Amino acid sequence: MNVSYPSQSAGTHVQGGAVVDPLLRLIDVDDRFATLFNASGRGLLGQTIDTLLPELEVPLRAVLADGVPRGPFSMGYGLNGSCAWQLMPLRTTRGTIVAVELLLGAADVLSETQSSCGALQMPSVRAVLDGLFAFAGVLLPNGTLIEANRAALQAAGLEPHDVVGRPFEDAFWWSYDPEVQAQVRMAVQQAALGEAVRYDVPVRVGADHFITIDFMLAPAHDAEGRVQYLIPSGIDISQRKAIEQEQLRHAVEREDLLQREQAARAAAERTTARITRIQALTSALSETLTPGEMEQLLVHQAMVAVQADAGALRLLSGDGRKLVLRYTEGITAAMLEELQQIPIEAAQPTSDVLRTGSPLFFAQRGELLASYPQIACSTAIVDYAAFAIVPLSVEGRTLGSLSLAFHEARQISDEDRDLLLTMTGQGAQAIERARLYEAVQEAVEVRDTFIAIASHDLRSPLTALLGQAQLLERRIATSSPDQVARRAQRIVEQAQRINRMINALLDLSRIQSGQLNITKAPLDVAALTTRVIMELQPSLSQHRIELRGSTNDLWILGDEVRLEQVIYNLMNNAIKYSPDGGVITVEMGQYHNQVQLCISDEGIGIPSDALPRLFERYYRAHNATISGMGIGLYAVREILLLHGGTIMVESQEGIGSCFTLRLPQGHQA
Repeated sequence: MNVSYPSQSAGTHVQGGAVVDPLLRLIDVDDRFATLFNASGRGLLGQTIDTLLPELEVPLRAVLADGVPRGPFSMGYGLNGSCAWQLMPLRTTRGTIVAVELLLGAADVLSETQSSCGALQMPSVRAVLDGLFAFAGVLLPNGTLIEANRAALQAAGLEPHDVVGRPFEDAFWWSYDPEVQAQVRMAVQQAALGEAVRYDVPVRVGADHFITIDFMLAPAHDAEGRVQYLIPSGIDISQRKAIEQEQLRHAVEREDLLQREQAARAAAERTTARITRIQALTSALSETLTPGEMEQLLVHQAMVAVQADAGALRLLSGDGRKLVLRYTEGITAAMLEELQQIPIEAAQPTSDVLRTGSPLFFAQRGELLASYPQIACSTAIVDYAAFAIVPLSVEGRTLGSLSLAFHEARQISDEDRDLLLTMTGQGAQAIERARLYEAVQEAVEVRDTFIAIASHDLRSPLTALLGQAQLLERRIATSSPDQVARRAQRIVEQAQRINRMINALLDLSRIQSGQLNITKAPLDVAALTTRVIMELQPSLSQHRIELRGSTNDLWILGDEVRLEQVIYNLMNNAIKYSPDGGVITVEMGQYHNQVQLCISDEGIGIPSDALPRLFERYYRAHNATISGMGIGLYAVREILLLHGGTIMVESQEGIGSCFTLRLPQGHQA
């Protein structure tokens, strides 16, 4: 403590005290005063007296205003009836009140002293001011420094003549920074207008040493209320600032750690939610067998995962030429017609996703239209602001796409993008497995049907053959030669029928193993067709075969045996599936650089839904009540493909069918 109490002016009965500035800040305390508040002297510096002794605030302000001592006051923290406070103004040699001294002592002594003296006068206010821890001084209203205490001068190694009589802003304490000087100049201007100014500011107290002070500049008024002096004061708060900075640093670190912890927790929660969704999808997909159910499940789960408002799943068609809508959710009926089928070559985001296998994300409708302006009039996007199109891929193959739409514009996060890709990857695998399962089930059904039909079809001619052979054996001795010949002919016909069935089965096996070979040679299709017709005509009773068209220059390079099999199969089908008889029309001619053969009947026809699958192995239309194994047309197509040819069919149920085959034209031998 720089000021030593008891004060000489108060006699030996003053037990301690403190000094406050015009803002009632403690700028000096002694140990007795500090003990009252269980604190150290420096620990109390800068605190306002009204927070410690609120009862003294009003009398303190009165002393600062009129310079008249006040007290004693038997009040305050930790005092009993025998102790009191005396409030004494501290003036400069010019009479300016720069602070108030609080003296603690016996109430009766303080009272007697004030009564006898009129006011306690310090023998040297300069001694008190110089003893203060704090910076204190006096300025003229124009900012000229006329008084400065020893603490302010010694801290910077200055003498009074270095600063007294000079502008306050140019003093050593502020001269390190023009901005700080400008701030001091503005404070002087404000205080000269009667306004107290207070702020924290660094001051220079050595060549390279700075402290931070709580700086105050207060106006002192004369009896007429004019600003007579300006009272600057400052308390060293460097330690407090350092503590605050350290606390701020720790608070920032804590906040940073808290934010990191929260971010990590949020990331962990999102990861957990993502894993949970994926596990739920995996579990649900494993319990679902049909592709349709899986498609519906995938769309719904993806929409829930990213809070989408609408979703659509499309798969590549069997011919690989278009995307077919399989399932939608949240799509209005008005949009469905437009979304049903999208050509693979169309300039649309879904087609691009299928072709590239890469997802597309659009945070706003404008981004989508900037890339695809041609869809600006599409009703499918008018109600939505953000879009995501994700491929359904399995082992590098893209099966289709999942499209999601959002009513509000939104940036789809990387986590949501990864989640969608994971979900569509799992969904695509599940759909592929389901499709393979259905294909296997269908193959098993076809196999069982084929075995049943083949067994029946082989058993029928075999039964007839055995019956004719047994009858011939029993009656050969009594039968005429004509009867024997007829029965032998039936045996031969049934044996040939069985032979054709067996050959068909062998051809099927060769086709499946890739071992069906052809030997090409110049071949007259017209002659071959005519021969087959002549062989069939004698056995027909209800049908008539009409041969039309030109027979000139219908030469090709082909395998005569295999092509005879093709023509026979088509002619036999026309006869077989016209149970009520009628005309079988065979029209031959040229089509561009190809030989064309059209075989038409007036039979039962083929249902329209069966036409796309008519040439598949084992396939039989649902109206095909006539026996057959479902491999004839399959073999026809494969043989024609080996020749570089094609086959097409046009049919109307109940009216008839027309099969058109075309083969590349060759040269006559």
